[in-house]
Amino acid sequence: MEGLFLSWRVCGLILMGFRFDMNSFSKQPFINKSEEDVFILGAGFSKAIADYPTANELLANIKEEFRKHPYFNVVAQYNDLEFMLSDLYTKHPHVDETEHNLYKFLYGELLEILIRKLTSAEWEKSNNRIANIHNLLKEQINNSNINEITSIQNLVDKSSYLNLDNLSFLSPLNKLLEYFFKSQKSPIFISFNYDTLIEQAYCTFIIEKLLQKSLPLASYNGYKLTLRDFLNFSSEITYSALINVWLSPLAYSKQKENEDKIYTLKNNFSFDLYKLHGSLELYWNGSPNSPIKFGGEDFGSDLSPLIIPPILDKAEKLIHPFLQYNWSMASNWLSHTNRIFVLGYSFPPTDFSARSILFNSQFNEGAHGENPSKDNLEIYIVNVSDERNRDLLVQRVKETFQLSRTSKVKVDATSYVLPILQKPIEKFIEDYTSEKLQQNFMELT
Repeated sequence: MEGLFLSWRVCGLILMGFRFDMNSFSKQPFINKSEEDVFILGAGFSKAIADYPTANELLANIKEEFRKHPYFNVVAQYNDLEFMLSDLYTKHPHVDETEHNLYKFLYGELLEILIRKLTSAEWEKSNNRIANIHNLLKEQINNSNINEITSIQNLVDKSSYLNLDNLSFLSPLNKLLEYFFKSQKSPIFISFNYDTLIEQAYCTFIIEKLLQKSLPLASYNGYKLTLRDFLNFSSEITYSALINVWLSPLAYSKQKENEDKIYTLKNNFSFDLYKLHGSLELYWNGSPNSPIKFGGEDFGSDLSPLIIPPILDKAEKLIHPFLQYNWSMASNWLSHTNRIFVLGYSFPPTDFSARSILFNSQFNEGAHGENPSKDNLEIYIVNVSDERNRDLLVQRVKETFQLSRTSKVKVDATSYVLPILQKPIEKFIEDYTSEKLQQNFMELT
């Protein structure tokens, strides 16, 4: 399967794994006003759910690996990952060409280490778990025991190498997905993270539904598809292959007797996922016209993960039409929703592109180019914080949205900004899925 088509429209209208036309990303499509909720995901979300490393933890790990490097003293002086990479990458007027070339070289080395650390964490947190589930399912099918399996728990019980600890971290997300599944809501996820936590949760959730036979399989052209078919179609033992083959609306195409067989899930459960800083499962060569390939594919070493480095000015890195399309779609959804939930995002003032897209979310684009303010936008901040950081977070929220007494937007930055022991993200998911959201909108001055 070649390329990646548009973005993650999981079991919905947008598919993955097929070649796309670069020109298809040139214009922002019109989206009618939607009542769907929008969820913005930051690093704090992945840390809280699955203990993915934070920027500070990554910096510490990078420094440790760099300790024996002859230029470690240059790296040792930094205490902020984004500032370090930005400072080394930028051509400053006070730095001569020779020194700049050295710093640019160090930037490249550090970025390679960062990608390696991120990839290592991703594999530890994701692929091995989904791969094990996949292998177990194949074993059960080959032993004709698949009808005895009615849940992942049941599958785990029959395993000698998989345990529930490997999957328990997804429990809060499974609760959220179950709510969307039963209520037939189609939320929008906008992620600033590189990891594939949402995709992992969706994979395990769908597997569970397939085992429970509460999510029937069918085909686009009438061919009856079985769970055995799906498992056999997926040759790579990675969760990415599961998504590529199982979960796209035109999930699998093969040539047989000069006829294309197109298989799909018969399922109305869908959501959008737009990853604004790229993903560890997408690969490119760094150029604006690069093909984008999925992580499960077999390709040479000239491609690297499509991630936008954590530098202050990301605009020049957002050069690929795929990324620009994701930003365009995210912006469109933000400007047409009435509720935004910000999970684990700290509103860094230095991320100008993110600040712009969030600021403009409080406006609707009019038919004649006007940009009137919304009357009923609600923004909920969900984050881990202490009192000192809470005050800083509230200030950043006000600055990002340029809030004043006349602003029409309502912001709750207290109900779910809680100390880590109170698990604010899990508490929010509990309240959201039970439709008992707390509301404590702050007064604007």
